[in-house]
Amino acid sequence: MRATYLTITILSLSILIACNQKSGSGDSKSQADTVTAALKTEYEAHDGEVFPMNIQKGGAIKSVDQIRVQAMGIINHRNQEEPKALAMLTYAFWNPEFVYNAGSISKVGDYDGYWIKFDDNFRYRCGINDKVTGGGRYHFRLEDKSLYMLDDNVEYEPKVWTVNYNGTVMAIVGTHEYGVNNGMQIKLVEMDDKPVI
Repeated sequence: MRATYLTITILSLSILIACNQKSGSGDSKSQADTVTAALKTEYEAHDGEVFPMNIQKGGAIKSVDQIRVQAMGIINHRNQEEPKALAMLTYAFWNPEFVYNAGSISKVGDYDGYWIKFDDNFRYRCGINDKVTGGGRYHFRLEDKSLYMLDDNVEYEPKVWTVNYNGTVMAIVGTHEYGVNNGMQIKLVEMDDKPVI
């Protein structure tokens, strides 16, 4: 059964990658614009600010579509292997209290009002105060403390974090897997609910 599932997954990924390459850059661009426009209606914009987990370390990845397909396959496979989300992530809203990126650290209060919520269905939502500004899919595996995140916005690269958990505080550290968040560190603190202005 597991071998059949793996074969189907690999075949599906190969077809998706081939279709992506065949469609050409114009089709890919219009598809990305359509999805991005749909996301703007689904999520509320907030002054063009990027949620801390989507800040890029620097540089651009040439083939975002291909690595998104790869990350989706990994998340789907891991969700099949471990189909139950862990309460240590899902029980609370999390505020990114500090963000360390490219040699600088955020100031106290820079991310007041920001939150992320990991749901039991392996989806996450993020926002500012009472607004949901984004979301995506995730999987966390306790065995190796790895957190895969794939934003709904097709312009964002997938990210892999190493999670260090200590009760009401989580520290996540970016890995080299996709490179875009390598070395980034975010301290997340527990909140009972999302903040409201």
